[in-house]
Amino acid sequence: MKKIEHTPFIWQYLDVADDIEEIRDKCLEYCHYDHRVHPRPRTDSVRNDSYNITELARIYPDLIRRQRVYELDQRLTTIYEKAQYQYCKDNELFQYTLSASNAQRASSKFTFRNYGVGDEYDYHVDLYEFGRFILSGILYLNDDFEGGGTNYMMDKITVEPIKNSLLMCPCGPYFIHSSVPIIKGTKNIVWSCFSREVQGSL
Repeated sequence: MKKIEHTPFIWQYLDVADDIEEIRDKCLEYCHYDHRVHPRPRTDSVRNDSYNITELARIYPDLIRRQRVYELDQRLTTIYEKAQYQYCKDNELFQYTLSASNAQRASSKFTFRNYGVGDEYDYHVDLYEFGRFILSGILYLNDDFEGGGTNYMMDKITVEPIKNSLLMCPCGPYFIHSSVPIIKGTKNIVWSCFSREVQGSL
């Protein structure tokens, strides 16, 4: 897989799916455009519309569409698992961390996010109260907008969105990041973190 190595740990895989337009259309249709599906409440720090695709695959009100959402969830699983495997295989520094051995048996859930003009996501660390996030991934469904880069505080870099790319980095305080406000257009992404359940102290 072709990639851009922004830092030793922040990598962006390119051309990860041959059906990225279809994936975006389905995310919008099943989540954002369906009046029966409501986004998570916005907060002072999370100013975008987010939908848990994996959860919708279990509770979608329409049984036929529930199956289609499940198929979308499985398609995303294929994309993310391929990139996860490649990252764990190729990133020698990550292989030396404790997270690397855990990532091979990690699970993931998928969140679709829709950002309109002025929407953003303040600085945050990817955390999980019931387990441990290991590896974070942002799948860019489009790039025909202005703004919307992913800013990493510690590395002092802003990664620009590239349609059909998957931005990956380990989870943890060092990788605190934010989504820059949208200036023009609409940004669509799918976000996921590979996680494992807490099984005692490490």
